[in-house]
Amino acid sequence: MDITTMGICRNAEKIYQLVSLEGVSPDALLDISAQDDNGEDVPAKVFRDTPTEAVVVLIDAHSNTSNISYTIYASDGAIQDASAWLEVGAATVSLRDAKLQSRMNYRVHKDLTSRIRDYDNGRQFLFSTIFIKKAIPDRGSAIVRVAVRVPWREDGEVALRVRDQALAPIDSAPIFMGSQKFDARFSGTVKFRETVFSVRLPRDERTVIFDAWDKADPHQHTFFELAKPDLDHLIYENEVLTRSADRDPYYNEWFHKQQAQPWELRLQSEVSFDNEVTWSVVVPLFHTTHQQFTDLVASFRAQSYAHWELVLVNASPEDGELAEEVAAAVASDERIRSITLHKNLGITLNTAAGIREATGDFVGFVDHDDTIEPDLFFHYTEAVNKEPETDVLYCDEDKIDPSGTHVKPFLKPQLEIDLLTCKNYISHMLAVRRSLLMSLEFDNPAFEGAQDHHLTLQAVEKARRVTHVPRVLYHWRMWETSTATSGDAKGYAQEAGMNAVRAHFKRIGVDAEVTEGERPFSYHVFHRPPVEHPRVSILIPSRDHAELLQRCIDSIIGKTTYDNYEVLVIENNSERTETFSYYQQVQRENKGLVRVVTWEGKGGFNYSSLINFGAKESSGDYLLLLNNDMELRTPDWLERMVGLASRKDVGAVGALLLYPDNTVQHAGVIVSGSCANHFGIDLPESNHGYCNLIEDEQDLSAVTGACLMVSRENFQEVGGFDRDLAVAFNDVDFCLKLREQGLLVVYTPQVVLTHFESVSRGSDYSTDRVKRFAHEVGIMRERWSDYYGLGDPYYSPLLRSYEPLDTYWSF
Repeated sequence: MDITTMGICRNAEKIYQLVSLEGVSPDALLDISAQDDNGEDVPAKVFRDTPTEAVVVLIDAHSNTSNISYTIYASDGAIQDASAWLEVGAATVSLRDAKLQSRMNYRVHKDLTSRIRDYDNGRQFLFSTIFIKKAIPDRGSAIVRVAVRVPWREDGEVALRVRDQALAPIDSAPIFMGSQKFDARFSGTVKFRETVFSVRLPRDERTVIFDAWDKADPHQHTFFELAKPDLDHLIYENEVLTRSADRDPYYNEWFHKQQAQPWELRLQSEVSFDNEVTWSVVVPLFHTTHQQFTDLVASFRAQSYAHWELVLVNASPEDGELAEEVAAAVASDERIRSITLHKNLGITLNTAAGIREATGDFVGFVDHDDTIEPDLFFHYTEAVNKEPETDVLYCDEDKIDPSGTHVKPFLKPQLEIDLLTCKNYISHMLAVRRSLLMSLEFDNPAFEGAQDHHLTLQAVEKARRVTHVPRVLYHWRMWETSTATSGDAKGYAQEAGMNAVRAHFKRIGVDAEVTEGERPFSYHVFHRPPVEHPRVSILIPSRDHAELLQRCIDSIIGKTTYDNYEVLVIENNSERTETFSYYQQVQRENKGLVRVVTWEGKGGFNYSSLINFGAKESSGDYLLLLNNDMELRTPDWLERMVGLASRKDVGAVGALLLYPDNTVQHAGVIVSGSCANHFGIDLPESNHGYCNLIEDEQDLSAVTGACLMVSRENFQEVGGFDRDLAVAFNDVDFCLKLREQGLLVVYTPQVVLTHFESVSRGSDYSTDRVKRFAHEVGIMRERWSDYYGLGDPYYSPLLRSYEPLDTYWSF
């Protein structure tokens, strides 16, 4: 039958047409296909509006075409039954006529246009839909996550095509990110397949058309158009969500709200401490400007705590103006002392001269062009009184730009020795108990430019306690020659910094190689594994999905350079014939290297039980827990992980995991919020997160069990995994048990794997898993209440501690 058209209008580069469907059952499902003059498929939808009328929606193609022809189909059968679809009729739309008729209808038939315009907004087409989950900016382009939902069928497979408004292909191959089964919101029996793709789009003016269909049933298709303003809005939302504190334009306002008020400073000045600690601060001066010197001294005179001395070391005696200012400062306050050197000896020896003159209980260090907050000594004294064994202190810091605006805060964690060997994150204001300081090497010019890093590493090695004061109490001034302005303003310091870290490892007897990092004053550390190369057992729980397991094992065998390991596949109630065929094949082809052991446990999936079983069946000195949906990127991964795990102070080691589209899936775990979250999730590989921490080795509270190495000795010491935590958070619980034994959990970005998460197991937020998830959250929050009450020690208490903001180190 022919289709009778009843009116038309255009909007947002789409054509809306009202058509009559006489003779079609009012209960029949409708479908449509469309082509242009060149035979190219045109994205199209059809919606039933009344029992006898429907609204057709077509992309108003800008290609070299004049007409769009479409065919409507109807089906009285099940939605998954492709054979039930019958042709209803066909029609052709002239793009020129559609434009003219639309203009007339907007003037004459306003009821019609208001009825059909934007008809597709908010409506599902044949239960198939496309929606954008997020848009991630990355180096001038956008990584767009596109979700497609179609009715569930076992043989279903969704395809996605990406074109512009002219129906020209956009040069981007969609990356498959995973597929899961979902319940429909309106029914407990209707199921959907949701497939997520990642598409990299140029950030130009084009509207992008996403066209998707189920390969097993082409009648299940849909399209979605993404205009530039909509893409820009999605990107803005993502930028706001993922904006870390060091990039937050709100920081200056936040800081002034946190800053001690005059009335608070008056109260602090009246406080008496049991231990009235005295503080000496050494400041080497070298052609310090009038403004720099005035601001520096004023910040000391404003202190609410009185027991301090300022030791000024003038290394530019020829600067008469500076000498006069120093003399005036000394004369005005007996707590200010000065030393004049005969010449500039370099920052190391200039500082050493001041250290020898200091008389305080603690000696701190401030650069001549920086300032401190008026309550710094109060909070440092308070910290020592709370923790009398404190030998080293440091605080948070920020920068002040030339306009006087506070920017780029670094809100630091508690002591992280592995982060400290990657960069001097402690930095300012470092204060060391003088009795300890005098036992250290503080006058070796070989470390010029990194003398503070050299000193910090020595002090931390010997300190009884290192205390972090979580307040922004130190300000770098962004002068032209300062490292606060330009990371490479002192290029000579890079080699000195590496030498300082090498000297640290030599002193503590650790065999490690130190090389230059990606950015100034950052370093890569390779902890060499024991010479005998202890055996590593790679434990991979697996159930069906042989294609995933094969990709995982192929990447291990094909890339791994370590020479003493075994792969142990822990079979978990697989059902498919191809799975067991692959088991036979992989063991036959890799005899002695790959083994399959069968877990006979009942009662559903229990990751903890699988790991404990695999550990008993394995032979390695070290256990590497690995998901079956992994693909190795780093050939020397085992050398690096064994090197870290073999340290006496390390309990577990985790890796940097990336999604297939090179966004972050895991860069360590924070224990906060509802329970625990991954740092940096969904950040593009080019974004290294807050203060570039993603690219640094760190000591954290936990790492994911998707790739986790632990020695057999430590695994057994804490009793393995807790089987009461069957699916979620068992890895976090395991890491916290290691932490309870005084061991470190180390995240290393020098080991990278691709994680195809969600392919092999559904989301923890699907309907049938909510109760179990809530139960496991309850166990964690009760068992590890200190983390949820007092905060994660490796995360600043000044940052948000609830998801998702904690993932991105946000205010």
